[in-house]
Amino acid sequence: MKAEKQEPRRELYALLHLSPQASDEEIRKSYRQWAQIYHPDKYQDPQ
Repeated sequence: MKAEKQEPRRELYALLHLSPQASDEEIRKSYRQWAQIYHPDKYQDPQ
């Protein structure tokens, strides 16, 4: 049961293309980069 609770956390790192050992600064940097790409005012859906 404990492993089930840890799995979503790993998925969050994968969404940011980071390893679970990433530093706080790496997490912030990756989040900001992805947020800029997919921001609703900038992102244009290809469909």
